[in-house]
Amino acid sequence: MSLKVIVISAPEMLPHEGERITCLFEEGLARFHLRKPAIPLNAIKGLLVKIPKKYHQRIAFHQHHDWAIAQGYSRIHLPEQMRLTLGEKTITGPAGRRIVLSTSVHDLENAESLSPQFSYAFIGPVFPSISKPGYHPSFNFLDQDLKELQTPLVALGGVCAENVPRLIGKGFSAIALLGSIWEFPPEKGTINFLKCREASRLLASR
Repeated sequence: MSLKVIVISAPEMLPHEGERITCLFEEGLARFHLRKPAIPLNAIKGLLVKIPKKYHQRIAFHQHHDWAIAQGYSRIHLPEQMRLTLGEKTITGPAGRRIVLSTSVHDLENAESLSPQFSYAFIGPVFPSISKPGYHPSFNFLDQDLKELQTPLVALGGVCAENVPRLIGKGFSAIALLGSIWEFPPEKGTINFLKCREASRLLASR
């Protein structure tokens, strides 16, 4: 089975960002994580206007959760510190609407203790970061048996087409791209997305 490919936004606002995100969706991106910790809600609204509505249910929100749920969005990501603060409290939507929750962890101990309410969790960095020079793995996740964990894990940190083969068969359910997309010009970022997806599919079919 191929690894799913998730893209996470740059933390800052970028030129033509809405168009770039739309291009990724048009190329088949199934899930986009909107993570902009210091960006106010009005700017987020302005970005969303530039993305066709048909793609909005593929977007997971790292901030502005109450607003997103009120607007009908159903994917919410809890950063690690927020998850620890909330404890076992569950984020819920209006009656009858399921909220898909995800979170982030940085070690296997926390991954093993996650509540069943989380559909998946980012873990990493698995490789030296592309977007954060000097940010290196503090743990070798590739030598661990992740297949038995209850919560599906998404490999994050330094993922690119060249190292996707090292992630196949390790127990990850998906890969997350950030620097591979946003540290490059728009066309190259889209090509990197397509190369990562193709690498995952080719290796999984062998």
